[in-house]
Amino acid sequence: MTTQKLKYFVSFALYIIVAVLVIMLQSTGLAPLNIGTASAVLVLPLTVYAGFYFGEYAGAVFGLFIGAAMDVFSSTFIYNTVALMVCGFVSGLLISRLFNRNFAAASVLNVSAAVLYFFVKWLVAYAFVDPSPMFVFTRFTLTSALYTGAIGVAMFFLLNLMLKWIPVGPTKK
Repeated sequence: MTTQKLKYFVSFALYIIVAVLVIMLQSTGLAPLNIGTASAVLVLPLTVYAGFYFGEYAGAVFGLFIGAAMDVFSSTFIYNTVALMVCGFVSGLLISRLFNRNFAAASVLNVSAAVLYFFVKWLVAYAFVDPSPMFVFTRFTLTSALYTGAIGVAMFFLLNLMLKWIPVGPTKK
């Protein structure tokens, strides 16, 4: 195994450990990130950045397992698993084929993933069931999406410091 591949696997393992700690802290209520009615889902930016830093397949696998772990702690049935897997894959695909690896691309990917994640969750859970779906959309869904996007943009700098010594993208033969 080359040094570059070893750095890639060690950094991916470190990234998974950080994500599991974030899930445990947020699911148990030890680190609630609420401002009014908005609550941030920190695993969503972690999944977007898994695709951003490690590639589309690693982002999809990361999203699959982290989404399944989130579904254990939440009331949604398989939504987080599918949504986070798609977010990780699409993020890695866009970075490898369309965007550059920079702050602007990370911000656009993160905010758009947060808006789409919460919008689809609102469509599935509230849009056709709740008696006042627009109240839920403006009061909870939109504010949570914007709050998650803002925290994800700030999270870019922390992850960039943590992962600056790894090779960019997955190693190819």
